[in-house]
Amino acid sequence: MPVSVGDIYFTSLITDPDGSNADSFSFVTTTNIAAGETITFHQPEALGDGFFTYTVGVGGLSALDQVVIILPNNSSATVQSDPSGGSISGFTGTISITSSDNLIAGSGGQVIAAISNGGLWNQTLTNLSVTTDTLTVTGLSDSALNTFIANNPTLASPAVEDLDNFTNVRDNMMFTGGDITLHGDDHNYWTGTNDPVSHTNPDVNGTTYATQAANVTCFLAGSLISTIDGEKPVESLSIGDLIVSQNGSCTPVKWIGRQTVSTRFGPAERLMPVRFAAGSLGEGLPHTDLTVTADHGMLVGGVICHAGALVNGTTITRVPLAEMGESYTVYHIETEEHEIILANGAPAETFIDNVSRRVFDNYAEFEALYGDVPEMEELPYPRAMSARQVPGWVIRAIAGAKVA
Repeated sequence: MPVSVGDIYFTSLITDPDGSNADSFSFVTTTNIAAGETITFHQPEALGDGFFTYTVGVGGLSALDQVVIILPNNSSATVQSDPSGGSISGFTGTISITSSDNLIAGSGGQVIAAISNGGLWNQTLTNLSVTTDTLTVTGLSDSALNTFIANNPTLASPAVEDLDNFTNVRDNMMFTGGDITLHGDDHNYWTGTNDPVSHTNPDVNGTTYATQAANVTCFLAGSLISTIDGEKPVESLSIGDLIVSQNGSCTPVKWIGRQTVSTRFGPAERLMPVRFAAGSLGEGLPHTDLTVTADHGMLVGGVICHAGALVNGTTITRVPLAEMGESYTVYHIETEEHEIILANGAPAETFIDNVSRRVFDNYAEFEALYGDVPEMEELPYPRAMSARQVPGWVIRAIAGAKVA
């Protein structure tokens, strides 16, 4: 069956102001899409529309898979990254992305999603019905566009009325993270730049394809954090509470970020929460079972290892989503500096801002308290983000750990 509105969301539109790199864009899926399904991508242009068809590969797409497509010379398109092994066909016309362009996705003649790098947002067109046989529309609906602008007066582009009159537009736009189904249409969750950006490794104000896919480093409810007054559940901590770092010193909580994760569309298996059984990290740690997000760093053998990289299927496992209910909340602890603190007795990192704080439900609180802050400096430990990066001595230590 055709892909429907809400089944895909754009996550970037990368243009090339100086001609040194290719244009590109990316999208994520919110549901499983079978092999062989097709999506038509269309750019309406005054001098001639451009089209091409993307076909899902034999592996199919799962919820929260990301596809990256490159437009190398305005007359062709290629797939850079796609878990399904998808392909491109039927490129017609020209697709040349400039600073206020839009790109439209369709399936079965129905417009299912659109993105404008000048407008600073993705549109899934959930409330917009635009059906044609050929998708030869002239652009986004003016009424839908103006409604969005009216409801979002703090857009970075001032006093805009339609897509053709944007000022201070951004050539390159990327989604900064969080739940795309909740925040895709919110300009606060997009970042942009006018500077040239390489499509192979785009970095738009600190956001890359890698950080788009990364989960936020958080604790799940019930995690016991060592404080000056003993262990406390992470969800009970407040700004100013003194927590104990690995070296025994105390540092105040600067902020507690909360993020609600819906299980309706995932997350993808690689991002599912990870459970450390008691004793699984050696030396009796953690002292009781500890559950964190997959990209939370645990200090093991002098290496900050992401939890997902340590999964062994026995003592360190991914938590089945069936246990998580329809949604669950994760908590991050931010201190003035990047720290190693104790969670259920085990050394774990505090928040580091290589992922935007905007992904948190209560970001407005941080902004009101602190406004813009300088980038944090990471601790001088090596970091293992995937299983192949975990040193052998860490693997051997975990394998020999005695669990409770």
